[in-house]
Parts: sequence; structure tokens; C-alpha cells
Amino acid sequence: MNLTSCFEFIGRASEWFFINVIENLKNMPNLVFIAIGTVTFLIWMWQMAKYNKEAAENGTYK
Repeated sequence: MNLTSCFEFIGRASEWFFINVIENLKNMPNLVFIAIGTVTFLIWMWQMAKYNKEAAENGTYK
């Protein structure tokens, strides 16, 4: 087994994955990533508001 056959296998496996899995999911991966990003952003903003409130109470808010 040489390196070329390894790369050909990776290429065939990737092609099969994208044709049979990703194309059938349509837009679902995009929606999942957008939902994860939105939830993460909201958690981050909630934490920042909490830290800013704590800093304002301690007098360390700039």
C-alpha cells in the first residue's frame, strides 16, 4: 500500500460522504451552525452583562 492509494481512498470516501450524506441534508447543517452560533453569542452577551454589572458595583468598571 503506497501513499497514492491512501489519498485515493480518502478522496473516494470524501466524495461518497458529500454525495450521499451532505446533499441529502440540504440546508440542515447551515441551520444547525447558525443556531449554535446564535445561542453561543447570547450566552456570551449574558456573561458580559453580568461581569459589567459586577464591575460597576465594585467600582472597577472603566
